[in-house]
Amino acid sequence: MKSAIIVAAATAVAGSAAALTQSQTLMFGPQAPQFSGALTFDQFNGNLADLTSIQISFEISVSGGEASLDNDGTTAASVDVDFGTELSLSSSDVSLIDLTFDPISGNVSVINSATINLDANDGDDISQFDAGGPDFDT
Repeated sequence: MKSAIIVAAATAVAGSAAALTQSQTLMFGPQAPQFSGALTFDQFNGNLADLTSIQISFEISVSGGEASLDNDGTTAASVDVDFGTELSLSSSDVSLIDLTFDPISGNVSVINSATINLDANDGDDISQFDAGGPDFDT
């Protein structure tokens, strides 16, 4: 998993309606579940009164992954499978709001979902994955 948070800080230019934009990208994360860490953004060093907005963008990419299922039951089964990654943002020193000024409270997710229909067990032992059988799917 490779993730990035991009921050753009807009500052008003003295005597002008135009804004100067500074961008900073921070890449993070080892390929490990439950990774978390503090990210410090430090590109803006001007007068805080000139700061008009901060825009934060997430980018999440996930590669690989596989779910294999083998039905050991005596009847057919329909199984929902979800896997992927989730990114959340929180701040201990500033309020995080969206474009409508509502608090940001949700997460960003990349999830692969599927419903897999499996026939009843075709005779393989419990804990034996019989790849290719009608009671198995990936």
